[in-house]
Amino acid sequence: MNDEVKKLTCRETTYLVCGARDEALTAAQHSQLARHLQGCDACRVASRQFADLFAQLDVLFAANAGRKIK
Repeated sequence: MNDEVKKLTCRETTYLVCGARDEALTAAQHSQLARHLQGCDACRVASRQFADLFAQLDVLFAANAGRKIK
């Protein structure tokens, strides 16, 4: 099956949303993710929640960047 037309499951969508934080998605992955989020309310909410969580983590990491860990 061609990756460009493959439908993602909600689990696969979660992996892509989280994985996109560490590395860029391919064009096909980005297209699949956008298509899934367009039609899945639960994943759309979860994606926003992950984005909020990642933003909060970035703030915490930046605030603690100069501190030594004991």
